[in-house]
Amino acid sequence: MNPINTIWRCLRSLAPTKAVRQETGVLPGAAHKKAAHRTFPPLKFCLGLAIASACISIDLMACTIFSGRAKDGCVWNGNNEDGVMSLAWYINVFPRTAGSRFGYFTLSSDTPENGENANIQGGMNEAGLTFDFNALDLNYEVKDLAKKKQYPKGDSEILRHLLADFETVEEVVSFFGEYWFKKGFTGAQMHVADRHGHFGMIGPSGSRILTNAPFQVSTNFRICGGSIDEGSSCWRFPIATRKLEQSGASLESFTDISRSTVQNPNAKPGEATTIYFNIANLTTGEFWFYFAHDYTAAFKSSIGEIIGKGRKSYLIRDLCKQGLK
Repeated sequence: MNPINTIWRCLRSLAPTKAVRQETGVLPGAAHKKAAHRTFPPLKFCLGLAIASACISIDLMACTIFSGRAKDGCVWNGNNEDGVMSLAWYINVFPRTAGSRFGYFTLSSDTPENGENANIQGGMNEAGLTFDFNALDLNYEVKDLAKKKQYPKGDSEILRHLLADFETVEEVVSFFGEYWFKKGFTGAQMHVADRHGHFGMIGPSGSRILTNAPFQVSTNFRICGGSIDEGSSCWRFPIATRKLEQSGASLESFTDISRSTVQNPNAKPGEATTIYFNIANLTTGEFWFYFAHDYTAAFKSSIGEIIGKGRKSYLIRDLCKQGLK
């Protein structure tokens, strides 16, 4: 199912079943605030893929994404992929062609074909550009939509175009200033980072570019155009922020953040959890994947190595067990 189109259709048609209150971590400027968050009928909420499940809190259905610049100049990016556990998650590799600037890989669920269309869950290219998505709690009107155009090649080509032809956050943000999806992208936001240490957010309520910030964190509330109240119920955001402030960016600190923001590690079949997490050094092109809470079986490779194997799709769980063949 289309992660950008499906999310707004599903959320628009659903009403919250109840409100619950919980003690949460504290966001900057929102000390000691208790927040209510809504519980929705069954949805798989990471990057907008909806599937049937038990009634699950929206807080359990959104990714945690974080980027940071280390003292040695290396730029790091991490992502926890949250949703109902499935073994069918793929890395899809696309070497550079005569019509593209860069080789890249995409991430997809269910089928490799979903790594070639608007169902792409995230990706990284040879230039050190990466993006992933957070689901949002609601659908929002797209700011200045009337001024934006539809991409001539269609929605299904947008995300591949970003990876095949762009190398900076500025290029991605500029693209979405001119173009928008014909359908959807009203209930999700895109987290972008590049090897130059620039970070960006793109969502229906606006966009931003950070060129001098030491890090960027996003979860399932609006980073652009939102309010502190929106994020006050998210316990993952303050944990990731605090750890980045204290420890900076490195493989060790990003692994710690990923493990500290894992959701429902004892999930039963059909329940939401953290499916996998991945960490990338955008400066060197190295990356690591961990699947199903198994921190002993990491798949480590690099963008150059995996692209060198040619056009192919791999199950992430198999790579974590067997490595790259």
